[in-house]
Amino acid sequence: AKATGSLRYAGDFYLPNMLFGKILGSPIAHGKIKQIDISKAQSLPGVKAVITGHDVPHVLYGVSPARFDEYVLAKDKVRYVGDEVAAVAAVSEEIAEQAIKLIEVEYEELPVVLNPAEAIAEGAPQLHDRYPRNINTEIHHHFGDTEKGFQEADHIREETFIGNITTHCPMESHAAISHWDEHDNLVVYTATQSSHYVHYQLSRVLKMPMGKIRIISPPAGGGFGGKAEASPLEFCTALLSKIAGQPVKMVYTRKEVMQHHRGRHKQYIKLRIGVKKNGVLTAVQNETYLDGGAYTGYGITTAYYSGSMIPTLYKIPHYKFDGYRICTNKPACGAQRGNGVPQPRFAFESLLTMIAEDLGIDPIEIRYINAMTPFTTTINELDIKSCELKATLEKVKERAGWDKKYKKLPFGKGIGIACGGFVSGAGYPIYRSRFPHSNALVKISEDGLTAHCLINAKEIGQGSSTVLAQICAETLGLPLDRINMITDDSDICPLELGSYSSRVTLMGGNAVFRAAKEVMNKVMPYAATVLKSKEDRLVAANGKIYGKEEPDKYVLWEIIAKKLTNEQGPLVGIGHYSPPEGLGGKYKGAPVGTSPAFSFGSTICEVSVDLETGKVKVERFYDFHDCGTPINPMAVHGQVEGSAVMGASETLLENMVFNKKGEIVNQNFNDYLIMTIKDAPEIFSELVDSYEPEGPFGAKEIGEGSTVPVLAAVAAAIANAIGVWIHELPITPDKILKALKKNGNGE
Repeated sequence: AKATGSLRYAGDFYLPNMLFGKILGSPIAHGKIKQIDISKAQSLPGVKAVITGHDVPHVLYGVSPARFDEYVLAKDKVRYVGDEVAAVAAVSEEIAEQAIKLIEVEYEELPVVLNPAEAIAEGAPQLHDRYPRNINTEIHHHFGDTEKGFQEADHIREETFIGNITTHCPMESHAAISHWDEHDNLVVYTATQSSHYVHYQLSRVLKMPMGKIRIISPPAGGGFGGKAEASPLEFCTALLSKIAGQPVKMVYTRKEVMQHHRGRHKQYIKLRIGVKKNGVLTAVQNETYLDGGAYTGYGITTAYYSGSMIPTLYKIPHYKFDGYRICTNKPACGAQRGNGVPQPRFAFESLLTMIAEDLGIDPIEIRYINAMTPFTTTINELDIKSCELKATLEKVKERAGWDKKYKKLPFGKGIGIACGGFVSGAGYPIYRSRFPHSNALVKISEDGLTAHCLINAKEIGQGSSTVLAQICAETLGLPLDRINMITDDSDICPLELGSYSSRVTLMGGNAVFRAAKEVMNKVMPYAATVLKSKEDRLVAANGKIYGKEEPDKYVLWEIIAKKLTNEQGPLVGIGHYSPPEGLGGKYKGAPVGTSPAFSFGSTICEVSVDLETGKVKVERFYDFHDCGTPINPMAVHGQVEGSAVMGASETLLENMVFNKKGEIVNQNFNDYLIMTIKDAPEIFSELVDSYEPEGPFGAKEIGEGSTVPVLAAVAAAIANAIGVWIHELPITPDKILKALKKNGNGE
């Protein structure tokens, strides 16, 4: 359907008598709402409904129950430019736009804080009463004895790194359509990465049973974390539709997508690493401040991930992490590809290479001697099973010709190495619950020719529906074209937490595998009877069931399925998956970072720097990854290539810029710069042999872990090219020219 252009995204649906909605955003970054006059908007011909904060439930929502801090519409205070104040539904988009402009809001402006230092200063304005000094999340994780570790070190280096605020840039913007059916059930079409979390929050806020709410979620045109939360669109369309008695549709403009944000936090990282003379790590100390924006969203997990994932790649005997997520008068930050990890990894990998160069050790060698190994528990009690990080280092070194290039390229050309990885799904759900994380149902059609695989896993462009269909087909022994994936309807699909934290291949895949296996547990005994054989001597493949030793003696799969259906009723299998019990430690925040499996990878980047303009050209990437046993190698390489371009774009170009009023200066793709296909380098993506015992057919994640090392690899290559490190992202031409001049290499 994608190839032919016939696939419909949420914004493509039109329902009879549908209205069009718009949301009024605050023009100021911080203030009290003194009064709202909606009378002019209500009297505009064509306007069918208008709501404000007075009309929405007095129920806070968000992602983690520990930090529910948002209303559907602001009730008494706005906290960033674009904060939702009112919403309208009208017979056309044009009239809805006019109506929004007719709403009169009187504000009492309050002082604005736009960075963590301002926000935690004595006497700074408070965004939320519940967060003293605007500290939204505070973490103190101390493992081992860092003081002792630094005393044992022969060399210690400390540096500060600064990240950037970036947005997800999905091709499809957020969209939702809501209507109430003849039974007064709420039906919502939405572009989301997690139907369940939208479903759950609608149920909470509207005080409705989940069975009275139906979520239809077509494939999304990209997500990267930006569509992993419930948004004002689902709530506002539902409330407006109830009042108007007609369906209501809302689609964000690109400006509104960027104002809603939920993207990358800007992190301020002070990192200290101690090593022995031979490069063996003795201690790591990490102090991080995250600019969280006005609300929490996924930010609490981002803050924990920024510290918890550091020990997953290397053996660190002593580790200290102090993290602070700070509220500021900017759009809320949240989860973006590699949630919370790329910037700390940029800092750690950069500092590790600096230390290697201080000691005269090859940057690949220092990584190799400290690299994580299989079946290890990290210092912060994360359980590593499969791990081929050392193999990725060996392979990428050889493939890139590292020994012939490192320190041997002409000035202006450079090569850099970095490692990365990520979770294969979070070990615990966003809110504590006992139900399985992934559930699937496989139902065989009455003629035995088609297997319907039902799972509410979201296809967001990553290819999950194809991978799940492959798992189902392989387990059943059917051709891929006989699998029908049904993923978009909460009324018929079993619960699945969604497409975030790189969880679908491992968790959804296991659920599908088990559901298909349950079908085969019914099919194979029956086939053994028909073929007068034993089950363990039979194989199902290519739509046939046959003997291992006698492949010519077979029965068609559909014959067995039809016979079973006729004699026993519907041929159905149910499967579910939850991570193993007891993952992680017992300390506060221990669940964040846990996972059934972790990916690992090594990336080498080559760049050339124009010494007159400071412009960087990324020449090529070499990436070797441990993603377990790949189910769909083509999709894996596609993820790596996308990660390379996205990561390089964040390193060199992307940055949301705010003026002193808290307004986004570059709120469209003319001004917010991203890499395009014209900028894309050569990318050599390869895999190492690996098998993850917890994954379906040995597979684990690839989509986010492949992004994590890219920032540091690009930064290291630039440093290698110009002889000076740049500690702040993005690494723009002006920063390079200043660094060259300061280092005596520029005019």
